[in-house]
Amino acid sequence: ELTLSQVKSRKLLFAGKETASGVPTLREVFQKFGYALRFYIDMKNTGFGDADKIVALIDEFGLYDRTILASVDPLFVAYVEQRYPRINTALERFDEFQVWLYRLIPKRWQPDYLSGFARKVTPGHVEWLKKEQLLSRRIVYESGGTNYDRILNFGIRKIIVDYDPRVHSRGLSQPASSAR
Repeated sequence: ELTLSQVKSRKLLFAGKETASGVPTLREVFQKFGYALRFYIDMKNTGFGDADKIVALIDEFGLYDRTILASVDPLFVAYVEQRYPRINTALERFDEFQVWLYRLIPKRWQPDYLSGFARKVTPGHVEWLKKEQLLSRRIVYESGGTNYDRILNFGIRKIIVDYDPRVHSRGLSQPASSAR
């Protein structure tokens, strides 16, 4: 485990090569890019105290509509939904096999978004999302190359795109080709 000063002394890597940029704190990122970017903060297996600290930063910068706190833990999501209803949340690793879990979550604790791997999105899952009127609240990650087109063809528009030269060279604003 590294201290903050040890982390700050490191340089960021891009494509496996060290850059001139150092590792910023979340505060520094919010200060510099707060109103220019949207933020998806993957909370991993952190505790409620970490949520409280990050929510305080979101509140300080007024970034409620630009930030999503995401976790695989439904109890973490419920905590944030109960305590901080203005904060957007996402339940991660959500796919067609977690539908049962979503149905068990009381309405007031349900996440604002459902997120998961692009490769696990199936036609059946998309049909369920449409039926439940959740398609616009679905986020996918690990999307790139042909996977990107497949997701767009499903009607999913909230995509966290990993860097892929094939996708970035054509631009993300171009529409997907027709369904195959």
